[in-house]
Amino acid sequence: MHLCLDSAPAADSGAPPEETADEGLHLDRAEHDVTHHASAGLHATRIARCAGTAQATCLTVTPVSVIGTHPVSGHQVLLSASGSGWCAGEDGVRVPATVGQAAYWGPGEARATGSDATLTVIALEGGQVTVFESGA
Repeated sequence: MHLCLDSAPAADSGAPPEETADEGLHLDRAEHDVTHHASAGLHATRIARCAGTAQATCLTVTPVSVIGTHPVSGHQVLLSASGSGWCAGEDGVRVPATVGQAAYWGPGEARATGSDATLTVIALEGGQVTVFESGA
């Protein structure tokens, strides 16, 4: 139920990302550092915002860093793109997270994520979510 991805943070020039037919949208722009909830070494890049509350964000956790424990405000799914790390829920137990895995937390559930290497995830947040289990 957890996931990860890795990419080096890019310098933020303040300009919109350049897109070409060959390159597409760069997800590792590291638009801003996130420090709330005692997070450290966390870079965020906005990907998309949908009608209502749904949004997608690329989160890169640098080596030996963490997304601090905090309650999720809505539904949240983390999708792994590269790297490895861990995710934890209400019980604080760290579950290994690798490429191709996903994690889900419902509104109000405590969550944390970290890595000893570099971990990059796509966070999908917003309204009601239906998670399709493996083999479903």
